[in-house]
Amino acid sequence: MNTQTIKQYLDKILSSDTLRRSALSCRLLQFLVDATLSDEIIKEYTIGVHLFGEDFDLEKSGSKVRVKVYQLRQYLDKYYASEGKDDSIRFEIEKGQYSVSFIEGQGNNREEGNKRFMKPRFIAVCAAAVLAIAAALWLLQDNEVAFWDEFFQGDQSTVLAIGDVFTFYGPAINDDHMVVRDFDINDERDFLEYMKEHPELDGKFTITEYSYLSQMTPYATHSLSKLFYEHEHDLDIMMGSNMGIDMIKTNHTIFVGMPKTLGLLAPLLNEINDSRIQLKEDKITYKESKDAPLKKYGGYTQNDIDTDYAMVACFKKPGGKKAFIFVSDHDVGIIGAVDYFTNPDSLTEVQAMLPPNTKYFAAIVKATGMDRSELGIELVHVEPISE
Repeated sequence: MNTQTIKQYLDKILSSDTLRRSALSCRLLQFLVDATLSDEIIKEYTIGVHLFGEDFDLEKSGSKVRVKVYQLRQYLDKYYASEGKDDSIRFEIEKGQYSVSFIEGQGNNREEGNKRFMKPRFIAVCAAAVLAIAAALWLLQDNEVAFWDEFFQGDQSTVLAIGDVFTFYGPAINDDHMVVRDFDINDERDFLEYMKEHPELDGKFTITEYSYLSQMTPYATHSLSKLFYEHEHDLDIMMGSNMGIDMIKTNHTIFVGMPKTLGLLAPLLNEINDSRIQLKEDKITYKESKDAPLKKYGGYTQNDIDTDYAMVACFKKPGGKKAFIFVSDHDVGIIGAVDYFTNPDSLTEVQAMLPPNTKYFAAIVKATGMDRSELGIELVHVEPISE
């Protein structure tokens, strides 16, 4: 059998419905096949570095490699029981080995001699299977992050939208022009409407080609990128003002920014969110019962210690994609909320405060900080959102 034929069947397996949704298994199979064809000695450490990066520690994380190879064997078995049942070449990875064997035959009607790697001693198979399954379950539990699981399934794409602030040019004190921000003017439509209502300002103010990002941007981006990197999923980052309806419809979405910069996500959130936590006129509100007074939460500063409130909402968009939003008028609230809701331990606590099997929720968090650095975070309210 020649190398070209093997690579043709490799491409077929990698693009199959069975494997293509597991990017890590595809990378692993590609690596093992290439190494086998090159007659390389394949070691556990080499695989670990290829899959998990240069920081891979064999002593601490060696079980990860064994679990991933075990999972790959399961995927191959599943593939050959369905889509690949008529393949004339079967890829097999013998237990305890990392090189790939290429077994020729006629689909599942291969001759007995081609099954030589399928019949190790029964006791050894059972013991290896039990250990591998236990390791797989341990690893999955260790890596699982509540409420984020759907973002890390298959090859789903996720967009992180940063709420950027609309700006325009206006007169400065020295009669020059400067970049101006008005909280009542949040996009080009608002600007044109305002100028129409105030014709005396015509020529004094013009739209800039810039938008403004607050200091929470690098902090929130770092925390979320780290979470996605650890789960080997890409995160596409863009300005919130550039996010159109098609982008919202076809991708999982994360948003960080001020309520005024939510754009198209604002009406979507208001329509889906049936919890007691709401955004009303860009304010975070909570109403404990029908007759209870409406509580409003906003940021304030006291004795050089910043106190801020943020709303976090996790919900399912029409069409099945998921959204996670973090909104506050100040940086400290968003920085604290993102850190809290990307921490597996914190999320486990949140999960315990909600009804069993809750997937979607809204929450209010209180963050304290100094000089735009978050010092502490407190969960004030958390409510389920219906699917």
